[in-house]
Amino acid sequence: MNGLNPFEWTGPAFLVLYVVALIIAFGGSVLLSRWLRQDGHRGAAINDDDMAVLTGGRDRLAQTITARLYACGAVRIDRSGIHLPLDWGRHGSAVPNRAALHRDEQDFATWPDLLRATVPFAERVERRLADSGLMMNKADAQGFALQAAFPLMLLIICAILRYAEGVQWDRPTGFLVIFVVTTIVIAIVRVTGYDQRTRAGRDVAMDAQQRGARLKRAPNHDELSTAVSLFGMAVLVGTPFSMLNDFRSAGNSGDGSGATNTDADGDGCGSSGCGGCGGG
Repeated sequence: MNGLNPFEWTGPAFLVLYVVALIIAFGGSVLLSRWLRQDGHRGAAINDDDMAVLTGGRDRLAQTITARLYACGAVRIDRSGIHLPLDWGRHGSAVPNRAALHRDEQDFATWPDLLRATVPFAERVERRLADSGLMMNKADAQGFALQAAFPLMLLIICAILRYAEGVQWDRPTGFLVIFVVTTIVIAIVRVTGYDQRTRAGRDVAMDAQQRGARLKRAPNHDELSTAVSLFGMAVLVGTPFSMLNDFRSAGNSGDGSGATNTDADGDGCGSSGCGGCGGG
């Protein structure tokens, strides 16, 4: 170590500094995300579909739609897939139909099929939540994520400069490369895995999960939609409705498209409606 200029320090000393700086940069990124998150506002009416997106994104929405359809008797599910009725029209526009699934020749769909089919409806729900102040719109959320990741990006730039200097003077840079790649991965996760909810949206979801905690234990038939929107299909394991989670788990075994957040709200099949299976 020579002086206060880190670029003049020995390799081991610089790496120790880098690890400390990485911890500080990550903590700074977390603090920035909390500070920069939009407040939003509460008060809008929330149904199961809205709450599913708030608690678990598009995957949770697909889970909620599937649970509602099953509770309504609109579909039959087993481990091989979801067996479609002949007429989807009477079940509402939120329901994946044969054309959306691109499976006209078969009467069932895999979980990835179902996820793809619900994307247009999920986009409408996201826009509705943004308009109601419970989520940021996509452009704002992406800008928010980039700003929150700024400390990590600054650290990466400094490390690249040190790497360039090491290459110029023919010094070993292997460990530095590993640390820089690790930092880049963390930054990418921070930028792409952002939470699109506003503070109000997070609060609404958390309050709803606390109010609906009983549904974690034993949701009944009429509560399937609400329970799944709050906690996901995993809450159905060990209940008479566990085949729903089996269906999703079998489809996800080679797909990896799950989403798991822990905040929630919902209004159940009674109000989303077994009579209105299309949801919100």
